[in-house]
This record gives sequence, structure tokens and C-alpha cells, in this order.
Amino acid sequence: MEKAQERSAVWRERLLAQQVSGLNIGVWCKQEGVSVWSFYAWRKRLALPTPTAPLIAVPLAGMSQESVLELQTPGGYVLRLSNAEHVNWLPSILAAVC
Repeated sequence: MEKAQERSAVWRERLLAQQVSGLNIGVWCKQEGVSVWSFYAWRKRLALPTPTAPLIAVPLAGMSQESVLELQTPGGYVLRLSNAEHVNWLPSILAAVC
């Protein structure tokens, strides 16, 4: 039982090390001598969250006084909320896409 806990601890450290390394999984695994298959299997087993790209708020200049919000993802998707009612939808929208 202790052996399994030790392995889990080692893999938890590896998974976190990959996240902070800034390297993609394939490059990191090759550099560390770890198989990509093992990496994904342990990540699933330990149920660590998959990192996501942050959303970036883009202010809109020259718009009316009405509440307006535009979000642009690093991947290039744009979400435009054109009035206060739409802004109220934001928690539901984020819950659906995150």
C-alpha cells in the first residue's frame, strides 16, 4: 500500500512540474524520459485539473454608456455581451465553456 502512495506522490509532483515548466506534454515527457501514455494515465488517475487558457477582457472604446463587455480568448474566440441582460448571462456562459 505504501508503494502505491509513493508512486502517486511521485506522479503528482511530475504532473505539477510539467504544468509549471511551460513545455507541452510531449516535449516535457521526452525530456524527462516518461511515456506520454503514462503521463495521461496518471493525470486521469489522480484527477488533476487540465490547465485552461485564461480569458482576456478587451475594453471597447467609443461605445455608448450601455453596459458592454467583450471577451477574447487566447485561441481567438470572441464573446460580445451587448447589454446588461447579456452580462447577467456571463456566469452561465463561463460554466458551459470552462
